[in-house]
Amino acid sequence: LSNLKLLLKNKINFFINNIENYNDVYIDANFIKKNNEKYSILLLNKINNYRNHKFSPFYSLPENLIRSIALSLPLDHKLLIKLHPHDAYGNIYIINEVMKHHNVKLLNTKTSLAKVLPIAQIVFSQSTSSSIEALMYYKHLIMFGNDLQFFGTKFDIVHRVTNLENLPKLIEKLLIS
Repeated sequence: LSNLKLLLKNKINFFINNIENYNDVYIDANFIKKNNEKYSILLLNKINNYRNHKFSPFYSLPENLIRSIALSLPLDHKLLIKLHPHDAYGNIYIINEVMKHHNVKLLNTKTSLAKVLPIAQIVFSQSTSSSIEALMYYKHLIMFGNDLQFFGTKFDIVHRVTNLENLPKLIEKLLIS
C-alpha cells in the first residue's frame, strides 16, 4: 500500500509541478545522433527495488547518484539517464535533480538501449540486469557498492565505486583509456 501511495504521489506531483519543463528534461535517440557530444549513461533500477537495498544500500537513492556523477563528469560531457521501463512517468525527485544540472538529461522511456549504448563512453549502473548489456557493447561499466549483483566481488571488468570521492578520478582514467 505504501508503494502505491508513493507511485501515485510521484505521478501527481510530476504532472502538476513539472509539465511545463517536460520538454527540457527528456531527449530521444534522434536528438543524440544530431549532436556531436560526449555521453555517459546511468541505468537506473525500479523505484524501491530490493536489489538496490540489498547489494548497494549506501547508493540506493538515484538522485544522489545523479548529483555525484553530474559533478564528477568533465564539463564537455553529458549524462543520460535511462529510467526503468516500469517507471515510465518518472520520479519527481529524479526529475527535480535532473533539472538542477546543465549536463544531465533523461532518455525518453521508449528509447532502446541498443540505440544509445554504442555512443556512450561510460555506463553507470545500479544493480540492474541492463548492465550486462553494456558489457556486450564493450563499454566501461561503473557500478556502486562492493558486493555487486551478477558480478560479485571478484569480477575485474566492472569498476566498483565504494567511495564517491574517488569517482572523478575513475571517470578521468576511463575516459583517457
